[in-house]
Amino acid sequence: MVDMSLPHWLLFLIILPFSACIGSFMGVVIFRMPRHIPFVSGRSYCESCHRALPTWSMVPVLSFLVLRGRCHYCSAPIRREILAVELTTMVTSGLVAWLSPSLADLCFGLTLTCGLLVLGWIDAEHFYLPDVISLPLLLLGLLETGWLYPEALAQHALAAIIGYASLTILNIIYRALRHTDGIGQGDAKLLALAGAWIGWATLPDILAAGAMIGLMVVLYWRLTRRAELSATLRIPFGTCLAPAIFIAYLAQSAGLISR
Repeated sequence: MVDMSLPHWLLFLIILPFSACIGSFMGVVIFRMPRHIPFVSGRSYCESCHRALPTWSMVPVLSFLVLRGRCHYCSAPIRREILAVELTTMVTSGLVAWLSPSLADLCFGLTLTCGLLVLGWIDAEHFYLPDVISLPLLLLGLLETGWLYPEALAQHALAAIIGYASLTILNIIYRALRHTDGIGQGDAKLLALAGAWIGWATLPDILAAGAMIGLMVVLYWRLTRRAELSATLRIPFGTCLAPAIFIAYLAQSAGLISR
């Protein structure tokens, strides 16, 4: 494994502005992908007046603060989710940069981090996890393991199968009892993704942590009177699993969890 050629603190400072730019693009993906709007081509535009935004008004974080969260042309409010995605990307990417044992681990880790953030955010807003993101990310986890840690590849591949099968079987049982799906296939693929990146040993912990986060979400909804507690209450479980997977990946990067 190749050691970092730069001090971690310097790499951390380099990653922050870079990750903010990536976060800005991810905000576009999160908004446009569920609406089937092309996000690779085309200029960014105001969602109110539909005018193309000048380059200077798209500087991550700074432009939002300078413009006070409003469009340069029509003064319509800019979605605060964009700033939230940029800041979240900076924080999570900084943690990955600080804990990654090698430059290769860093590149893979940043990709996983961005993918989990997009998946979790889309699931929170639209209750679905796009296969076009989760499946390539699953394969990338196996590629990362096979390249950097080949001795763990078979175990991680088995973990991916176990992760997918466990939630699929759980949903089959739920459907037999309640005559409706309780867990989406996207959630099963997300747990398979966790197995591909982290291995099977931490899958129960990830699942338990995701369930705890889901419980906190339900309690928050109840306290804010956004929803009544019932057996039919929908919870974006992918949004709960994504941070649990990220924390487990950080723990593995720090050497607290073995592969």
